[in-house]
Order: sequence, then structure tokens, then C-alpha cells
Amino acid sequence: MEGLLTHIQLENVNSFMEEGLKEQLTLATTLKKWQTIEANYCKELSKLYQLCMSKSKHGGPGEGGVGVRDVVAVLHDEISALSVQHERLASQLTDASENLRHLHGSVDAARKTLVAEHNENFRSMQESHTQLKKMQVQVSTMQKDHEDAVAQRVRNSVRVPSKLGSAGAKGSADAKLHGRVQQTAAKTKSGISTLNHMNATCSQLRRTHYKSLLPKTIQRLEDLEKGRSDSVVRCLTSWASSRQENLQTGWERFESFTKLIVSCDTTCDLARITTLNVVSEGTLPATALVDCTLRSVIQAIAGTPTPTQAKTAVWKPSLFVLYSDERKLFQYDGEDSLEPRAVYTLMKMGKALQPTHETLFHRENVFQLRTTGGLLYLALSDPELQETWVERLQHATGMASALGSLGETERTIRTIELGVLEAKDVGRQGDYHCVISVEGAQVAQTYTQCGTDAPYWGQEFEFDDISSACYDVVISLRRRVTGLVRGNKGTEQIGELKVSLRDKRLETGAWLKMQLSDYDAALRVRLRHSTTRVLQLSRYSELAKRLVFGVDMAAEVKLLHALNNVIDPVTRSRLSESLLKCAGTLPYLCALCQFEVDCTTDHKVFLRGNSIMTSTIDKYMKLVTIENGSYMQDTLGELMRSVCEQKLECEVDPTRVDDPKEAELGLEKLIKITQMFWDAMCGSIGKLPPQLRHTFAFLHTCASAKFKDEATKHTGVKAFLFLRLLCPAILGPHLFGLQKKCPSPGVLRTLTLVSVCIQNLANGIQFGANKPHLIGMNAFITRNEAAMQRCLIAASKWPEPKADPDLELDILDKARSYADFCALLRDAAERGDKASWPPPVVDLLTVIDNSHDDSRFSLHI
Repeated sequence: MEGLLTHIQLENVNSFMEEGLKEQLTLATTLKKWQTIEANYCKELSKLYQLCMSKSKHGGPGEGGVGVRDVVAVLHDEISALSVQHERLASQLTDASENLRHLHGSVDAARKTLVAEHNENFRSMQESHTQLKKMQVQVSTMQKDHEDAVAQRVRNSVRVPSKLGSAGAKGSADAKLHGRVQQTAAKTKSGISTLNHMNATCSQLRRTHYKSLLPKTIQRLEDLEKGRSDSVVRCLTSWASSRQENLQTGWERFESFTKLIVSCDTTCDLARITTLNVVSEGTLPATALVDCTLRSVIQAIAGTPTPTQAKTAVWKPSLFVLYSDERKLFQYDGEDSLEPRAVYTLMKMGKALQPTHETLFHRENVFQLRTTGGLLYLALSDPELQETWVERLQHATGMASALGSLGETERTIRTIELGVLEAKDVGRQGDYHCVISVEGAQVAQTYTQCGTDAPYWGQEFEFDDISSACYDVVISLRRRVTGLVRGNKGTEQIGELKVSLRDKRLETGAWLKMQLSDYDAALRVRLRHSTTRVLQLSRYSELAKRLVFGVDMAAEVKLLHALNNVIDPVTRSRLSESLLKCAGTLPYLCALCQFEVDCTTDHKVFLRGNSIMTSTIDKYMKLVTIENGSYMQDTLGELMRSVCEQKLECEVDPTRVDDPKEAELGLEKLIKITQMFWDAMCGSIGKLPPQLRHTFAFLHTCASAKFKDEATKHTGVKAFLFLRLLCPAILGPHLFGLQKKCPSPGVLRTLTLVSVCIQNLANGIQFGANKPHLIGMNAFITRNEAAMQRCLIAASKWPEPKADPDLELDILDKARSYADFCALLRDAAERGDKASWPPPVVDLLTVIDNSHDDSRFSLHI
């Protein structure tokens, strides 16, 4: 590792000197151009001086007693003095430029000599190493010859003579073989001696090169660079000092020149050699990197990909070697590589390593790593490998300390909630998607809507921990093309939209016209930007006590009643999600079920509205079946992939096909596909997460106690499991993690029909005159009604064993969850009539205000 770093240091010092010499030559050229400008300025001053002289000859006394000649005389005296000053400046500029050019030539020649000497020493060392390898081969051949001779002699000694007279012949042959053995042994011994001598010589050459010659060369280069830099500083400092003395006018020019001095390479910042990222020369084999922090083969992409590259990216495996303490990451093509493809220096910052949104590359577990050489995307698919690398990279970039202090320090977090809804006036039909960029980097993209001139996505994105320097989000609308168009590699940009974070009208959604568009394309977006103050976790202790459920069901239901009544529908969904993270236990979900039953007076509208309970259960189901579980994939994943890959399309509406027989064939096909989906759902009831079965069983118990209608008792399972989870997943598989992109229009039509049929099966409703083309599916509904009832009953039973009532969601940043809840409730209080709020919510708001009272907290401490 020491020799490797020494080689890197030499390459970087040499590169640094080359850059400095280029800057010095540029500076000399700049000074020469300035000298030309000053000389031309002096000529113009001379013309003005002659003009003043001619004017002074015709001047006479004026009314004030001062003649024009006197005024012009003063003027041409000033011009003369200014001209002399600028002539002196031009002369000094010439001297400075020539001195810098002469210094450039001498230093560059010395640098090339030193580098050439190093290269010659390195070649000599390599040649000795090559000779050593050849000698090793020769010795190996000698040893094999000796072993063959010994083996031949042994075989000859055990051979039985055929005649009595052959004993003498055998002795003669044995003597010859003995001589050969002795000869090969002597050669082998001599070869081994020569090999040992050459090995010692090579070792001595390596030690001399790495311990003496190479460090001396580096030191001489550093001394040479230091001398060059000091000479440049002295030259320019001396010139600037004399210029300041000679020129009392033109102070603005002096300031600009001073800035030029500062911007040029006049100081030798040798520390910079440790931050150069790419090794351009030298043989640095991967096997030379030892004692590293971590070493693995990882799939990666360097740089910011184009939208098409992101979708069709080829993840090539590379060998990555991490040195955590030096913050160095080496990338090789493989273990046999003689030199690295790149050497990255990790940035010491809180956001150096961030996960990317899965829509950007259409794959999960992709991390964005910021280095001084640019962005690097790492695909860590193996869970153990992912955990190890994320932990080591967080330590190397300083993120480990930041993550370890969550809840211990106060901080401010900026969040962007962006909804990309739909587009219009895009010009023509095509396949459209949007690419989203935040802070100059692509972070996500929508799925592709195919074959439409009015694409609708309705996708929601959340970007957390945005820096204070971010003021807008850039959305690029792109259309897929069949060929290469101007190097866009499969897509062309229809327009670009820069969305300001300060635009308050976007909180409810608005149409915005796109820039850089040949059409009148517009995009409807919804954006909410929030800045949340997150306190220490200890300051939320009183609030945490108020949000503990499972102690007093009546009081808890009363609080949920109050929150549901004072929170507007738009905020209700966000508040329910935040409250789920704060009090994400089964007693909380049970209190929600009891609240919903208490609120319902007519069993016919049970669970039909959008309340805090329905919003929370919806989010909770997705958490335990998709984000933190595999139920959705296990139930519908394989079947959905088969339908999309085989493009199983069927149409049952005669008005949509040319031949009525196609509709009949489509109906038969739809029955088979729908039955496959229903069989998958029905067979998965026993695999439901125990938390969901616990919630459904409690909801069934509450409903049974209040409603006498038998069908209403199972409404909870029917409404949530089928109508709010499984059927929507069939309708939009790309929104539930079942597909990476939106299915084709034909497949999407088939999935829509399947979803509608299973919804009618769950509701116990057969198709009628409103959808005559689906009346043929009534046979499917009748055939599976009994199975549906068995599923509803099974899902409503208490799990065995029962789920742990204290089971909480795995929330890493608990303080952030409390902060979001506080911000939402305080914002609702500012926009609503706080005086009319019920006491439970007022008490809760008082607790929140007390936790944010810095003086109260300081006094408490």
C-alpha cells in the first residue's frame, strides 16, 4: 500500500506541476496582452496630449479670469503624467512576462528531466523483474530435468535382465543415468543460486526505488514546484508593489489585477495531491492493494445518466477497494487488472451517500455516492453486502456520526412532496415519461404512459433532507422515438418545467406551461415544500405519553373523534400516516377500528368514506405487505409477471372490436385469467401478516357487536383487503411494486376488467344492464361466491398465535415522526378556528406548544 500511495503521489505532483506551468504560461500571455493594451493606451494619450497642445494655443481669457489655455495646460500636464505612468507600467509588464516565460522554460525542463530519470529507473527495475521471471522458468525446467533423470535411474534399477550377459549392459546404462543425474543436479543447484542472487538483486532494486530514488524524486519535484511558485509570487508581488507606488489613479484596475494574481497558480498547495481522482499512468495492479477496509465486486455506473441511459443502463461489475481512513475508493475491471480504472476521493459531508428512487433505474437498492470525481451509482443487491458497504461508506464520509445522533440533536429538515399528475397538448400520440431533477441531479422518473397524447401518471414522490440552496425542481417531459434523434438515444425532450418551491398554488395542483417546447405542452403538478424543526427526542416525551394507545380505549377513541373532526380531508391522510409512525402499535389500530364503528350509524355506509381510520389502515396495509413484507409479491408477483410478459390481452366489449367473435373469445380468455387471479388471492389468505389478521379480527368483533346485518360483519376484510389493496394492485401493478413500469394499453385493459370482476365478487353483485358486455362473467361470480365467503371468514379470525400487541413499526428517526405530527397539527390550528376545537385536541396542542418553548425547556434543564 505504501508503494502504491508513493506512485500516486508522484503522478499527482507531476500533474500538479504541469497544471501550474500551464497557468504560469497563461499568466505570462495575459501580462503580454496587457502590455499591448497599455502601449496602445499610451498612444491614445499622446494623441490627446497633442490635441490639448493645439487647443492651448488658441485659448483666451474668459469671464472668470481664467483662460482656456490655462485649463488645457493643466489638462495636458495631467495627461502627460498619466502617460508616463502607463509607459512605465507597460515596461514593467514586459519584464514580468519575459521573466515568467524564462522561469517556465527552466522549470519545465528540470521537471521533464526528473520524470525521465524516474521512468528510466522504473524501467530498469521492471527489466530486472522480467529477467527474474525468465530465470524462474529456467530453474523450473532444470528441476524437472533432474527429477526425470532420477526417475529414469530408479526405473532402470528395478528392471529384470532378460539374459545373464545383460548385467554389464545394465551397469553401463546405470552409470550413464548416474552421470546425468549428477549433471542435472549441478545445473539445478547453479540455477537456484543464480535465481537467489537475482531475487536479492531485484529486492534491493525495489527497496532502492521505493525507499530512496522515488521519494527523492518526489522531494526534488516538490522543491522545484515550491521554488517556481515562490518565484512567481516574488515577481508579481514586486511588480504590484512598484505599480501601487507609481499609479495613484486607476485603482479599479489594480484590484482586478490583484484578483488575477490570487486566481493564478502562485501558491504551492501540495495538499491537493491527495484529492486528485484519476490515476493516468503507472502500473498499479489490484493485487498490490492490501490491508484495505473492504473489497468486493459491485455493479456500478459512473456519472449522471441520461434519461434513456437510466432506463437501459448496463450495470457492469467492477472490483471496488475501499480505504476508509484515507477516504479512497479504487475501481478496477477485475482482480487481474494492472491499473485502476479510477480512484475516487470520498466527500466528507452528511449527504455523500443517499439511496435513489427506484423509478430512476427501475431497480431497488441503488445508492448515489458523491465523490470529488462526480457521482457514482452502486447497485447493492445482496442484503449482507449492502449492509456492510453502506456501514463502511457512512463511516468514511462522516455520515455514521450523523445517523448515530438522530434524536440527540436539534435540526431542520426541508422536504419536497411532488405529484406528477398529467400532461396535455404534447403534439401527438406517443410514449411519454417525466424525469425529475433536484439540485442538479436526476433523482426519479415516472413510468412510461404508452400510446397516448394525454398521458396521466398520478405518481407521488417525496424528497427528504433537501439543502437550503435548493429553490426549485426541474421536470423534463420526454417522448420515446423509434430511432436515434440528435443523439438522444431513443427519447426526445418535449419540454422542461422549472417548478418554484415558493409557489403556494401548487399545493392543491395546477397546470403549468412548459418551457423549451415546440408545442404548447403543459404539465399538471402538485407540490408541497415544508421546513420542519426536529427537536431532541427527549423534548417529545410528554407528547409520546399522550399518544400511547391500549390504556383507556374510551379516551383514545374520543381523541380520534376530535382529530377527525378538526382536520381537513387534505391534511387528514398525511396526519394519519404521521400518527401511525408515532403510535404504530396494534392497540392504536384497534382504537381506530372502534372509532370507525362508533362513527357509523348506518351499516350501509360502513367504511365507505375517507376518515382518519381508512387512511391509516390503507397505509399500514402497504407497509406490512409491500414495503416491510413480501405478501403482495408472494400472492400476485409471479402471475402478474406472466400476464405482462406474455401480453395476455382480451376485449369483451363488442363496440371495441371489429368482429363480434373476438369479444366472445375475449370473454372466455377473461374468465380464465380472472380465475387465475382469484385462485392466487384465495390461496394466500392463510399467509396474511398476523398484524393485519389481528386488525381485521378486532374490526369484525366491533362490527358484530353493533350491526346485526351478517354481511356488514365482514365488510372490514372486504373493504380493505380486496377493494383497497388487492384489486387496486391488479389495476395498477406498477404502483404496488409488482411491475417496474406501466403495462401496455392492451394488458392494462385486461387487468382493469379482472379488477372490476373481482370487486363485484367481493361485493356480491352481478353485472347487469349497465355493463352488458360483462354479463358473461356472472357465471364466474356465482361459481366463486362460496369461496369468497370462506376467505372473508378466514381473514376475520384471530391469528394463532395472536400477534404481539406491542409490535411497533421499525422507525429509525422517531423524533422526525413526532416533528411531522406537531407541524401538521400546528398548521391546522393556524388555518382553522382553534377556539372551537374540542378539549382533547386543545390539550394535545398545548403539549406540543410546550415542547417547542425553548425558554421552558431551558428552565427545565
